[in-house]
Amino acid sequence: MGTLVGVLVPVARGMGHLDFRPAPDMTATISADNTAVSKGDTVTLTVTHLNGGGSEAGAVVVDIELPNELKVTSVVPGTPACSQAGKLERFASQEVGEITGEWGGIMKCLLGTRKMGAQGSVIIEVEVGEVTDGASLDIDVWLSTYQTDNVAKDEDVWANNCMSLQLVAGSSAGSSTGRTLECNSLAFISRSIEVETIEEAFTPGEPLTLVVTHENVGGLDAEEVAIDIWLPNELTAGKLLQFVDERALTGDPTCSHPNQLEEFASEGKGRITDTPGGALTCIVGSRTIGAQAEIEIQADVANVVSGSTINVNVCARRELDARAATSDCRMLAVPVKESS
Repeated sequence: MGTLVGVLVPVARGMGHLDFRPAPDMTATISADNTAVSKGDTVTLTVTHLNGGGSEAGAVVVDIELPNELKVTSVVPGTPACSQAGKLERFASQEVGEITGEWGGIMKCLLGTRKMGAQGSVIIEVEVGEVTDGASLDIDVWLSTYQTDNVAKDEDVWANNCMSLQLVAGSSAGSSTGRTLECNSLAFISRSIEVETIEEAFTPGEPLTLVVTHENVGGLDAEEVAIDIWLPNELTAGKLLQFVDERALTGDPTCSHPNQLEEFASEGKGRITDTPGGALTCIVGSRTIGAQAEIEIQADVANVVSGSTINVNVCARRELDARAATSDCRMLAVPVKESS
């Protein structure tokens, strides 16, 4: 009989065998052709991405967050890869190369599966608007990836997925290379927060409906997350209309207010509070990758000045933290209708 030398190691992933390759490792960098800018300038931003790991990276998404002083004029590639559409599910209905023409906002690029060693670039041209001499304009890049049906491994190194580049208004140039941003699951949830109103503006004496949505768009589960909806003194949290939560890992979602009424405190229904202002805190627990939630509340409006603007802040934080970081908050500015 012959001698069997060596060991056969199964690596055919398509047949359900083990995959011993290292995890994927996506990195993102950002640069600009000019970092000292003035009104009317056109700046070309280049965001590069690379899978330097040992296996495929699944469902790669790059978000490029622009300050309000910049407006996108072109992007390569266009849709379906990149678009300023607000929701991923809207991409299929957008025209090729859709650019909103609005100042600020997010350019979202869906890159799909990236093979080991795959690299590429997203090139964006932006116009500079009104700027104050010496002002800093920060452009943030967030790259997320997660396991799919066809990709066996999650990424386990996230420190190099998020970068920021600073432009400076005036003659003093900003940094020519990006700096690393803190890149964790809470940061991805806070970035996904959207705050909207069903009404276009406040009408004094009538209720206002606030809709808060958020999603874990990163590639890691998030543990013990709380959402704080901070209301100004012109608003009173009247009723919790709905709290729809998808794919939470633990427990039922609950909301509370420091001055909540007894029925709401004990049964989670009825009027929330009669006290203006304060924060409605909703404990959303642990969040799986892709978990989404929507909180809808009806607020009473009082003591508003016609033609003014009211700000509502929504923040994500760890449940055990006393307060959210400023970077983990999003603000909605709602105008008050002029008196007729």
